Amino acid sequence: MKQVDFPPCGAGVHCHVNAGPTRTEQMDEQTIQSVLDFLAAANISTLDITGGAPELHPRFRHLVLSARKRGARVIDRCNLTRRSWSTGSAARESMRSASVPCAS
Repeated sequence: MKQVDFPPCGAGVHCHVNAGPTRTEQMDEQTIQSVLDFLAAANISTLDITGGAPELHPRFRHLVLSARKRGARVIDRCNLTRRSWSTGSAARESMRSASVPCAS
């Protein structure tokens, strides 16, 4: 699993990486390419993407579609921040596992 985003998700006491709207880190292009290269080289069958809202990463669609082209199943573990993402090619190519943020 790889944490794709920090800034888009809401802060919650459950978060193991202290993510939230004040964080600015995102997976860079080189890391995304390394993940895709490793999927192919190691014959990995599932890419399990976690975040608060990994689908808000600007290269999320590329990551999902490229992993699917390599034959990997894709799981998007998200908090449903971007509900409008539920349509489109990346949504059809991945399984979404959602959790409700715990903000207290």
